Amino acid sequence: MRAIALLITSVVFVVTAVAQSTGNGDASAIRQVIDQQQQAWNRGDLEAFMAGYWNAPELTFFSGVHESKGWQRCWGRRRRLCAANSI
Repeated sequence: MRAIALLITSVVFVVTAVAQSTGNGDASAIRQVIDQQQQAWNRGDLEAFMAGYWNAPELTFFSGVHESKGWQRCWGRRRRLCAANSI
């Protein structure tokens, strides 16, 4: 659970920093998606949480040294992790 929280926090900081550096108003839209994901995570709604990610085979997630490619694979991995941790 701690690792997942750290991952989410890291994503928030990176995406927010990138969005703010563009200066074109994307930061607000990105922040909204992140806030929606946080709310979904806190209520245990994995489907709504994953809706914030690009649903494409090119999507890449990293967890430590583990790399997952594709939205479907990431969805499955998160479902298994949440089930194992009773989230």
